[in-house]
Amino acid sequence: MPFGALAGGQVPPAPVSTWEADLKKDQWGKRGRPKPPPFVFLPWLVLNSMAYRDLSPSAAKLLPFLLGKARVEWRDPDRLRIEFEYSITEAQRNGGLARATAQRAIHALHKHGFLEVVRRGKAFEDLRVSSKFKLSARWERYGTPDFKVITWKDTPGGLT
Repeated sequence: MPFGALAGGQVPPAPVSTWEADLKKDQWGKRGRPKPPPFVFLPWLVLNSMAYRDLSPSAAKLLPFLLGKARVEWRDPDRLRIEFEYSITEAQRNGGLARATAQRAIHALHKHGFLEVVRRGKAFEDLRVSSKFKLSARWERYGTPDFKVITWKDTPGGLT
């Protein structure tokens, strides 16, 4: 009888290592959708676009963090519908930027068509509300006559 064989000549199944079991368990998110990979996919289409090339370095630095914040894969058709909150403080931390630079970078991403503002953030006495965004595909038309510039002041504000 070979070493490790069970009675009747059967060989026991190979044990599953804990990291493999954890990987299988962690592949699905809370809402039953597969979790995105642990990196942010930025396609050549974006990198070579006029909108991306026209961004300031700080805005270009924040774009992957915002794409990761949406927690969807680039090819997912629902990626433009998912809303997420992102604050200036979070932008400061992620990009290593000063507060005013982080604010300008977020405004530039909105102006160039990468973000759509769902709700502008507000700060009252002790209450602070982060801005709420959606990813946008307006950047594809940047630099063409079809592109419509939407300023920060034209976006919905307040607590909704």
